[in-house]
Amino acid sequence: MARREGASAGSVRDLGPGDLEPLLALRRRALVEEPFAFSASPEDDVGLDPDFVRQQLGSPGQRGRSITLGAFAPQLVGMVGIAPERHAKARHKVGLFGLFVAPEQRRRGLAAALLDAAIERARRLDGIEQIQLAVSARSEAAIRLYQRRGFSSYGREPRALHVGDDYTDTFLMRLAL
Repeated sequence: MARREGASAGSVRDLGPGDLEPLLALRRRALVEEPFAFSASPEDDVGLDPDFVRQQLGSPGQRGRSITLGAFAPQLVGMVGIAPERHAKARHKVGLFGLFVAPEQRRRGLAAALLDAAIERARRLDGIEQIQLAVSARSEAAIRLYQRRGFSSYGREPRALHVGDDYTDTFLMRLAL
């Protein structure tokens, strides 16, 4: 039986240096199992570089550093990140990236819990006025979740991602805080 959206079967928290290995494994799994959901591939993803990820996990919330949240049930089964813009003229925005819940853990409210936690974290960052993201047109459940949380589409990039012989569009979405 599926749980209601928002009824979390696990816990969500900020990830830290001790979560490095499980996070790298989950990220690799996400890129392999959902190739049209991410612009990166396992071969070119900076999110699989242990040194880069270790640095990002070291100081959550520091200006210019991403914040990565994880969902646990009881092991790490979901992730999402927010990254502040680095350029002074765009520092009123954060990008949301990498929302993924392991397929066997879906329909338990974990994606909603991760997204809600990311929105709350963005609201607590000084000067942040909006969250932006790009989502694959194939990710219908994710699009519906974003819309339920108040995100609206402001553009569509045709043939944004190319995997094998196939393409998909991406929608650009934003949430005003």
